[in-house]
This record gives sequence, structure tokens and C-alpha cells, in this order.
Amino acid sequence: MGIGLTCYSVSAMKTLFALLQEELFPLIASLPRNEVELVRAAIDGGADALKVHLNCEHRASGTRFGAFAEERESLEAIAGLAREAGCALGVMPGSDTFASLQELQALAGMGFEFLDSYAGDLPASLLTVRPLRTMVALPPDHDVMEARALRRIGADALEASIVPPDQYGQDLTAGDLLKYAALAGASRLPVIVPTQKKVQPEDLPALRASGVSSLMVGAIVTGTTAESISESLSRFRSARDQ
Repeated sequence: MGIGLTCYSVSAMKTLFALLQEELFPLIASLPRNEVELVRAAIDGGADALKVHLNCEHRASGTRFGAFAEERESLEAIAGLAREAGCALGVMPGSDTFASLQELQALAGMGFEFLDSYAGDLPASLLTVRPLRTMVALPPDHDVMEARALRRIGADALEASIVPPDQYGQDLTAGDLLKYAALAGASRLPVIVPTQKKVQPEDLPALRASGVSSLMVGAIVTGTTAESISESLSRFRSARDQ
């Protein structure tokens, strides 16, 4: 059986890339579990976009995310909430196993806008056959020349997932900002920084000044409960709006 498609209008939702183009520094909530309760918390906290996961073990939260067939019911419910709230949607489609083109098309039909993947996991064909906008993540051992080439291969944005795992949860430093600034200058793409470091709301002006376009707020900063996610995002939203 094929994957049924129910198409919704993305135009009724905020799009992440419109917010990036307008330089509004959108806040992306990277969810530690694909659960409706956490989605409501992120939306209540002021997230502009949500990112869910498939086919992976998430290091920061310790969660195993299943394949599309396992997660589909949750994803449809999440997409419904996002549509009601006007919140943009993205997906990390997997690492060793990657969501199929048919599955990504089904997600696009639900209203998902973008996929977010490490360059080494992303099938090359998805840079030309594009059911979703493409955010490409560079790892800690990246070469800045790779960032310069991202526009040429068709990437829409760069996720600067460049902090070594043994530094997760440490304070953000000027050294981190130098690396983000180098990627922004080299790529000439929107640079999204995930909270691998323990980013604080008061760090937002320095991130913006370094050329970062958006913050992806995840479990290291938000924790994994609905209450902690809502509270954390509220503080970032207040700081961003000020």
C-alpha cells in the first residue's frame, strides 16, 4: 500500500524561511519526544518553529525515535497543532536509516516545511528532488570550505552542530562565536545554532551580532518535561522580543 497524502496549505502557516529572510531570529524548538503535550508546551512558550525526529537515537535527550510508520499518528497530531498555532514544522529524518522520498512527500502533505540532516546522512538526490526545504548540518570536524560549498549544492540553511560531545552543556564562549561567525561568513546562508552549549537568553545579542540567524532550542537547555520546555522557551522568547 502507498502512503496516503492529505494536503494542507503551508501558506496558512508561518514558514521558517520567511522568518529567516525577514531577519526575525526565529526560535526553533527541537522536541525531545514526538508528543503532543510537548508541542503544546513549545507553542505556549513562544516557539516559531518545531522540529521532530525520526529513525535515530537522540544524544541529548536519550530518546529513541522510530520510523515514519511508528511515528505517523503522533506526527499527524503534531502537524494539526502546528497548523492551528501557525507554527512552522521541520523533521530530522534519520541517521543510519533515512526517511524515504515517499515518506518525506507525506510529511510535506501534512504541512512540514523543512528537513534537517547532517551532510553525511543526507541522500544526494534530495538536493534536487525537493519535497522539503533543506537544512544541512555540519559536524565538529567540518572544514569551513564545506560551508562555502553549501549554496552550490542546493542547501537552504546551515545548522552549526559543531560542538564536540564532550563539551555539551558547557557555557557559550567567544571561541564558539568565532566559529559560528566563520560559518555565517563562508556559507552566506542562514546559520541556525542548536543549543549544544548551555546558551542563555542573555547570549542572544552576541549570537545575532556574530551572524547567527536562528536558535534551535533543545533538551540541554529546555529539559524534557512540558513545564521546563514552556518555561525555557518563554525566557528566550522574551529576550528575543526585547
